[in-house]
Amino acid sequence: MSNDLEDFGAKRRNAEECERAAATIRLALGGLENTRMPPIMQMLESARNLLPEANTLAVVVHQDDEMGEADAFAIPEKQEIHFGASFAQRAMDDLPDARFVGLHELMHVVFHSGAPRYFRMSTGNVLCPFIHDKHESA
Repeated sequence: MSNDLEDFGAKRRNAEECERAAATIRLALGGLENTRMPPIMQMLESARNLLPEANTLAVVVHQDDEMGEADAFAIPEKQEIHFGASFAQRAMDDLPDARFVGLHELMHVVFHSGAPRYFRMSTGNVLCPFIHDKHESA
């Protein structure tokens, strides 16, 4: 394993603490403890309740060719989530991959305001060609 990986530490949490945080997020996104969550676009709209400055989350849609190989990425400091056009359509159709990726990017915004601009790989960090802004995160 390469030693050049930057480490962005997080406080260790036990299972109980993790479940409390997850329950808070589920409720804020419009779900209940043991029910299916709402459609991803509805959750992104509800996510504004989780952000320090309410009503600032933006979903930006780009042409697919502008996204390179990425479907989506987040710019946490700007509270933005960027989707490729075909991925945005999958999100509007609430397909499982779009739910997963959309929530993954949302958690970058909610939890990682200082997120790295690199993919974290065992072979080293790689700056992605589709990242143009110093605040963007892979």
